[in-house]
Amino acid sequence: MARASYSEEQVTVTHHGDRLNGEPVTIAASTTRIASWLEDIATVDRIHHYLDAQLRNRTTDPGARSLRAMRLHNDEAQASILAAVRAGVTGDTGGGVPDATDAALEREVSEHASRWTHALARLIEHPGWFEHLCDALIATHRVVRVGPAKPCGRCGNDGERVVYTSLYPGVMDRVTVSCDPCGRTAHNPYGEPGPEVDVRLVARAGSAVLEVATLADPRAVAPTAMHLRFAPGDVEGGPVKPLPGKHFRLEPGGRSTTTMELPDAVGVGARLQVMCVSGFQVSTRSFALPGPAAIPRPRATMSRRRDARKVTAKRGTATTDSAVASVSSKA
Repeated sequence: MARASYSEEQVTVTHHGDRLNGEPVTIAASTTRIASWLEDIATVDRIHHYLDAQLRNRTTDPGARSLRAMRLHNDEAQASILAAVRAGVTGDTGGGVPDATDAALEREVSEHASRWTHALARLIEHPGWFEHLCDALIATHRVVRVGPAKPCGRCGNDGERVVYTSLYPGVMDRVTVSCDPCGRTAHNPYGEPGPEVDVRLVARAGSAVLEVATLADPRAVAPTAMHLRFAPGDVEGGPVKPLPGKHFRLEPGGRSTTTMELPDAVGVGARLQVMCVSGFQVSTRSFALPGPAAIPRPRATMSRRRDARKVTAKRGTATTDSAVASVSSKA
């Protein structure tokens, strides 16, 4: 990674809830990288406030432990950045942060961001917390612009693009994309398109499989952590046993294709939920899956082996069933 250049310009960044009690921090010889980190951490701090308020019980709620870990790593990253800022202000370096400090700080903040992301991934594995995260991303924002978006990749209806600006200085603006039938499908920091995610539902040997192709933004300055979660819909007879989520990392411009085999009971309103984190910047994708009638079912146990022999030559190809092929979606 190329080293960021430094400017002698005075930059003032306000961080709400930081260890300077919210007072403006004047940074001499600041870098755009440090300013970006401070903005990210200020944004994360507001996210934590909202998520904390969703806890039913701070001791027994299954999300409490993950939230504590998230706040710990965010606070430690913040402390490292502010220590470097003070060194730049008071040190005998001629007004600049030394190269060695720059590289060490980059590694340290990246490590805390990675651990924060893993804690967030564990949090959204609990039912309802992905939705809480999406709400938290705009909980302190107001709508400034509403406009059209490209037609929805799943249902073909017109999309809507909404731009939000934060009520708090130093917290990044957001953009959401949605359509009426499918709901909110994409959630990004303003000006950051995030990874491209293409989801296809295919039939393989009588089973329904989601193929998820991802492409990281080549302009990203840090790797992107991807977390995929299947959220079952409403099923008669009780809740569906959740599938384990999938977590992987993409370098800037990197590509990956992964698969998730759906359970026999999918339910009405099932979704594939995708979280993308680069540094401390969070994007989300949410894909509505078709109703149970449109999803291919595994055949009976006695006939499944015989059916598998019939499709061996075509294993891995997508189904041509129009009801299934029509659910392909891209964000």
